[in-house]
Amino acid sequence: MNNRTLGQYIDYIEVSFLVYATEDMDRLLQMIKSMVHKENFEDLEFVIDKMRGYYGNPISKVKTVIRNRSIAFELVIDIANRLGFDDKTNLRSDIRQYVDDSGTLYIRLDKQAIFKGNFILSISDPIRIKIKLSNKIRGYKEALKLYNKFGFLGEG
Repeated sequence: MNNRTLGQYIDYIEVSFLVYATEDMDRLLQMIKSMVHKENFEDLEFVIDKMRGYYGNPISKVKTVIRNRSIAFELVIDIANRLGFDDKTNLRSDIRQYVDDSGTLYIRLDKQAIFKGNFILSISDPIRIKIKLSNKIRGYKEALKLYNKFGFLGEG
């Protein structure tokens, strides 16, 4: 598999996050659009569910799904390249916490760090990224090999 063909193994990427009353929704949506490196990426559709927090404060859950394989591949490679050594080490050592039996990768990136151009794993107020592989990749072990080729595990 060369780098050009790796993109065919991504089925889709789902990006989701919460927007609190004190945050600027438009700024967060622009940040997500900028993650996919497309200047005029109007096709990126967001589903926004409005809800209320425990104390009645407004919260919006935002989700988008990227099905275009070349755009999804660019995002996967960008995330893998921008994750630091410590995060890749953490992914590798605790891989079962991030990849399920079907090979889907679940990571959470620090929302505030992304504004500064950094991709850092975080559980606090994250941008949730779900990378679903195509059915050409069968199972956990094949998925791990592919995530390593993408650069997530910091090996080879």
